Order: sequence, then C-alpha cells, then structure tokens
Amino acid sequence: MILRHAWMTVALAVAAMLGQGASAQAIDRIVHAGTLIDGTGAAPRRDVSILISGERIVSVEPGKVTRPGAAITDLSGLTVLPGFINTHMHLDLKEGSNNPVADAMQSSELDHLMQDAINAREMLKRGFTSARTLGSLGEDAALKRGIDRGAVPGPRLWVALEQLGATGSVADRSTGFDENLSNPHWARRILDSPEQAAFQVRDRKKRGADLIKIMVSGAVTSLAPEGVAMQRLSDEEIRAVVKAARELNMKVAAHAYGPEAIKAAVAGGVSSIEHGSYADEAALRAMKEKGVYLVPTLTIFAIQQDLARNKPELFNPVIREKTLALGDTPWRMVTMAHKIGVKIAFGSDAVLPARLAEEFGHYVRAGLTPMEAIQTATVNAADLIGASDRIGSIQPGRFADLVAVAGDPLKDVSILTKLAFVMKGGAVVRDDTGR
Repeated sequence: MILRHAWMTVALAVAAMLGQGASAQAIDRIVHAGTLIDGTGAAPRRDVSILISGERIVSVEPGKVTRPGAAITDLSGLTVLPGFINTHMHLDLKEGSNNPVADAMQSSELDHLMQDAINAREMLKRGFTSARTLGSLGEDAALKRGIDRGAVPGPRLWVALEQLGATGSVADRSTGFDENLSNPHWARRILDSPEQAAFQVRDRKKRGADLIKIMVSGAVTSLAPEGVAMQRLSDEEIRAVVKAARELNMKVAAHAYGPEAIKAAVAGGVSSIEHGSYADEAALRAMKEKGVYLVPTLTIFAIQQDLARNKPELFNPVIREKTLALGDTPWRMVTMAHKIGVKIAFGSDAVLPARLAEEFGHYVRAGLTPMEAIQTATVNAADLIGASDRIGSIQPGRFADLVAVAGDPLKDVSILTKLAFVMKGGAVVRDDTGR
C-alpha cells in the first residue's frame, strides 16, 4: 500500500509538471485572433490567443490571454490562418519570360539567383512562408541557405535544383539551339538510362537538394513539337530515380500531363504529380489508390492563356499553340480528381508573386469548398513535403507562421489575395492593420 501510494504521488507530480510546460515556457509574443482557421480543417474558433516562444507556437488558448513581458499582437478584428505553402514554384523566372531559348542564353546562374531573391521576398510578403522550388539552374540551394541564415527574406524552402529528364525533353536546355552550342551545366539535367539515375540523384543531394523533380511527359513550355501528354521517361528510368531518392530519404515530384505518363509515374513510386492536366479517370484512381498528391498549378495556365490570346508576340508559336490547346481541361481534371478523392496540394507555378494566391479561387471554381482550398496550402501541402510536425497548421510545436485577413475566407476565398498581416517564425513580415 505504501509503495503504491508513493508511485501515485510521483505520477501525479510528473503529470503536473507536463501540464505546466506551456505556462512555464517563456512566452515572447501573444497573438489575439478574432477568428482562427488553424489549417487542419477543423471548424473556425472565435476569440483565441496564440502563445509563441521564439519561432514556435507553444499553445492556442481561448480568450484574450496575457503573460508578463509578452508582446501583444492584436488581430482580434481579423481572421488568422497558417502561413501558406506553395509546393510548385520556379523562383528564378520573371514576368514576360516565355522564350526558353532567350532565357537560357541571356541569363547566368547569378542572374537567376538575383531573380530568386526578388521573388522570394515578394512571395513571403504575400503570405507564403514555405515553398518547394521545382526547377532551377541549381542556384536555389544557395538561396535556401541564405534565407535560413537570415541574410535575405523569403519562405522556408525545399529545393529540387535542376529538373531531370530525357534528351530533347523540356529538361534539356539545349533544345532549340545550334547543336554546336553547349554548356557544362546542361548534362546535369539529362537522364537517358536507369543507370544514370543514381548519379544524378546523389549529385543533387550532395549540392543541397531536398527532393527530386523528374519530367515524365512533354510540356507546354517545351520547344519540342510533340504533344504534352507524351511519356518521355521510361518506366525503368522512373523506378530507378525513385529507388535512388528513397535511399537518400528524398521524395520525387513528377511533371506529367497525360494519363499514361501519370500512371507510369504513380506505378514508379512518385509522391506527387505536377500539372496532370490531361489525366483521365483511370490515372486519377491510380493516384488515389497510391496516395499520390496532385499539384494542379491552375494559376499559371490562366496567366499564360490570357497572354497567349492577347499578347501572342511574347510566345514561340509552338508554345503558344500548346498553351491555347489546354483550354479549360485543367479545371475539369481537378473537378474529377476532387470527386474521386485524390489528395490535392497547392501549387501555382506562377512567377508573378502578386498572383500566387489566385490558386485558391481556381480550386473553388473547380469544385473544392473554400475550407478544402485552404487545406491544400496548409495541412495537405505540409504532408506532401513531409513537414507536418513543423508547418501547415496552427498547433503547439509548429513554427509561428501566420497570416491574417479582414473578412471570412470561407465565404469569399478571394480575400486571401489581400492579406493584412504576415508572420514567419514569430517575426512580423508585414503589418497593414493600422494598429
């Protein structure tokens, strides 16, 4: 009896200590939220306080909580959400960049890094506190390190470095050039056999890549005349890349438009299908069965189709024809994917930072509810990246990445394009509240 009583006393003391963890931890800042949409899909909560220590959220508590010495950020008149996550970006591109030959010949790796930094800063201001970059000249690893050191502002990055694809595919930077021209960097993008996969994956890992991007099908932005749906990597090459990546704890994102290319990528073990515009029901059901994410990138299609119709001189004729041929197919595909139950993660692919958040509206147009659209850029995107314990929701232990808007995005998702407040890791990035 005495021994049992002693153990109970110890257990109660330990429980009390754990219960006091949040209150005992030093609280630097408290955010008072009028309405909280925490990113998990749970119903909104009214009048709550988000307690922050350093970069992390300690707790979310009802009412307007205060703590001695803690700074108060009063967002009690606004709706607070997690910082957004964009899982498909190319930060090195710029407005009006529709000629891949000119871009390749007139911009160095350092030029691309400068454009990266500009876009990263603007992207963060618009509430995107985390992102995957899915194709560059390899400079995005340097940008990621600079952001992590605090040298330049920008979202947390998961980088893929150069796209990887077959000779003559969109990954092949020499396409459209005189065959006597060459660049030593171009070989880093080519995969023409399964045997090359291990080297290419390991080389990217060595240089700082977090994931691998493969170009399984044709592409709208390729100068190659074949249709975008055509499969360009073999089944064996896809499997070899995935195997090499998994050995290094890396995920594989697959650019794929057509149903056969999508099914091959899914069977090969990729984690996400990028674009997927021409997916049929069979391809989408294969994705659903394997738990493969769809990243639709509808914003870039809307932007490019508008330009192709109204400013055709900006486009190579081959690219313009492919762009216009898409029509509303990508939106109809997302509608079908949603009905089937395919997991969807936010990815705009747009290089105009001011238009990134338009992707939410495109998802609602395709049939998602506003809450489901928000989840694509929060809990779903975090799951795809593999960082649900750090980003994507407003919960204890996650980074204090917050955005706030005036109004109710569950009634009008377009207000997410008009943020009043942005915080990344407990630091205020933007405050237009006029407090």
